[in-house]
Amino acid sequence: MSNKNRKNAALAALGCGLSFVFGFALLVTQLMPYIELQFNPEQAVEFVILNHTLISVWNFIIYILFGVLLAVLVIELHRELSAVDPFLSHLAAVFGIVWITLVIGSGMLANHGLSSVVHMASEQPAMAQSLWVSIMTIKEGLGGSNEIVGGIWVLLVSITIWKKHVFTPVLPVIGVVAGFAGILSTAPPLSSLGAVFGLLLIVWFLGLSLVMMRGSAFMKEGQQC
Repeated sequence: MSNKNRKNAALAALGCGLSFVFGFALLVTQLMPYIELQFNPEQAVEFVILNHTLISVWNFIIYILFGVLLAVLVIELHRELSAVDPFLSHLAAVFGIVWITLVIGSGMLANHGLSSVVHMASEQPAMAQSLWVSIMTIKEGLGGSNEIVGGIWVLLVSITIWKKHVFTPVLPVIGVVAGFAGILSTAPPLSSLGAVFGLLLIVWFLGLSLVMMRGSAFMKEGQQC
């Protein structure tokens, strides 16, 4: 497998991890009211108006940019893991593509919708509030608050790596735990596991990037299995 392709995928994994770091950092320092006010449309719209640019950048990085980088990683992992377990690799690629579609779609919907909310707020505040509720409901349903599709992808990739003893053994363990956390976050009582999924993915993506940067050891180990 081309070292250039692997290096590009390693950089993409690094970017995915850093996008999560950026997302969490901005959320806890600047945008927490954006989440806390989701059941108070009037104050939420006021917050959106005051922080429209910041929220748009946040959405772009954690959804759209992340989705683009994830596409590079999904393709290369599929190519490499096909030599290890074709079925699991193909299945993981399907869920990876679905996740890419959902996160990019969520980001585009959020940014376009919030622009409409801001433009509408001054003359039609009630309608702006209703639009904000609709946008948030659809965005969260697509993948903003449930991580089942991403969890399945991470779980399948990690099981394939673990099964054939490729990469460091710690990486697939983190991925399996993260994957189950993402899947279980779909259940309302366990929705807080979405944060666990995100935090573990930071470690998983950064670890995956580091290992892939080291070169061709992955394929050599995978072909020996």
